[in-house]
Amino acid sequence: MVLRGVRMEYRKLISFGKSSYVVSLPKSWVKLSKLKKGDLVYIEENEGNLLLQPRANEEGDKEKEIIINVDGKDLRRIQRETISAYLQNNKTIILAGNEIKEKAKEIQNFIQNLIALEIIEQDSKRIVAKDFLNINDISIEQIIRKMDVIVRSMLKDCKEMFKEDSYENLYLRDNDVNKFRFLIYRIIWFGIENPSQIFKKLNIKQKDLFINWWLAFSIESIADYVKRIARDMKKIKLSKRTGRISKYTK
Repeated sequence: MVLRGVRMEYRKLISFGKSSYVVSLPKSWVKLSKLKKGDLVYIEENEGNLLLQPRANEEGDKEKEIIINVDGKDLRRIQRETISAYLQNNKTIILAGNEIKEKAKEIQNFIQNLIALEIIEQDSKRIVAKDFLNINDISIEQIIRKMDVIVRSMLKDCKEMFKEDSYENLYLRDNDVNKFRFLIYRIIWFGIENPSQIFKKLNIKQKDLFINWWLAFSIESIADYVKRIARDMKKIKLSKRTGRISKYTK
């Protein structure tokens, strides 16, 4: 995930009348924001800080849509592009091309592994997925807790792998952790692009976004390691007499 560069500038505060002060805006920011003389900018106070935006990002804004061409691409690339579109908060993701029919089953699996993304239309040339996530109903803290509970249960069952083979179940739980990780990444992406909205909706400050990203990344990494350890334990056969490795299946 790439964060925009931050450049520090100093501007002099100018008195304007009896009740206001004026500060000039950097020309580069005005051009980047595609603003012109007479346009409105939006200022929001947040715990003593002022947040300046070129426009309001409210619920009424146009929903984003993206079209992904699947022709000539392997499944791994299609999956990466689908996940990227999901993380960037596209409300409608359209996968289109002449190869849709032969890749439909795998594409359906990609979509099913992304929380709140559902297929609403499908034919031999395209698959249309719609995002039904309501960010107002999301709690990053609760999602992190769910991930933590799942990983703790994975660790507990992994310890018993030599007694009871639960690898398949561990694999499924690791997949659940991945789903929650993508959901958190998506919320963080939204927060980076809409700092005032993420504070309003979820009471999350910008500085906390990275903390939550690191937590999700770390917990998911632990889940991956547990899954791999369980996979290796599944291949190992212990001698009943000595308790030592008697066979390892590659």
